Amino acid sequence: MKISIIIPVFNTGKLLYRCIESILQNGFADYEIIIVDDGSDRQTANICDECVKLDSRIIVYHTQNKGVSCARNFGVEKANGEYIAFIDGDDTIENTYLSVLYELAVSTNADISMCGYKECLKSGKQLYFYKTGKEYIWKDEEILDTFFVKNLIAWNVWGKLFKSRLAKNITFPEGKKIAEDMFYVYQACAKAKIFVYKDIVLYNYIDSVSSAMASKDVEKFFEEIDLLNVILNENLNGELIQEVEFFYYKNLLWLIKFILSKNVDITAKNKIMELQTFFRKQKVKFSHYWGIRLKIEYILIKNSYLLFKWYTRIYNWLKTLK
Repeated sequence: MKISIIIPVFNTGKLLYRCIESILQNGFADYEIIIVDDGSDRQTANICDECVKLDSRIIVYHTQNKGVSCARNFGVEKANGEYIAFIDGDDTIENTYLSVLYELAVSTNADISMCGYKECLKSGKQLYFYKTGKEYIWKDEEILDTFFVKNLIAWNVWGKLFKSRLAKNITFPEGKKIAEDMFYVYQACAKAKIFVYKDIVLYNYIDSVSSAMASKDVEKFFEEIDLLNVILNENLNGELIQEVEFFYYKNLLWLIKFILSKNVDITAKNKIMELQTFFRKQKVKFSHYWGIRLKIEYILIKNSYLLFKWYTRIYNWLKTLK
């Protein structure tokens, strides 16, 4: 079997039918679909069982609710394919998605192949990431360099195809509610020898009010810091120290801006103030990766929480005008 498709499901409801239908419409046929029901309600659990009747390649496992990381790890254990793909149960794929990713991986002997995607907003607007048609191949250390510095390797695990022997040697961080995709992709990039990316849009990410990033529960967003710390510490003695430091501080600053864009309670404010204290203790040497905006943000958070908060509001307001 060539591809195992893993679909974690939690209370997806009838949207799962749309996802499965988009997979079955692919011309590529040598795959299995592993649906992992992560303790969903009765309606979704029944829909999962109904999906088995749609095609003999569909398998369903019902598990206790332990989170998407556990569901994906469980699916990887059960996978029989040479390659593994992750698709979310409320998303869809284009009808050449599987064939393009598979042919890319086989023709270049890549450990990971990736395509672009579009984000379908509730308003009906679609944001494309990306669609230039270009093809990129990165090898060895160049892969992590690209992950840390450039914006070409997306954090999400969907939109990618992983060699099974690679996927089965890394795991999603269990017990985390945020950034688990980012950490998995980082681990995969650290172990991969060849990464190929074709910049065509083949995956449709459907914006959902139930998604982790849409949640107003800001406490869980601080969990990303733990994973960023692991990545930083694993690379402190490597050749990519400037790159990983840039990645670390860039994402800490983004995280603070993101949290401030939500409704920040006193607990979250105190944690941000702790991060401000952390920034004040650092003596960062700006590398050539740091742009002017990032330097300004770094200086602002070191000197004034209030100024950084107002900067974030203006920054978010300007984004709405685009």
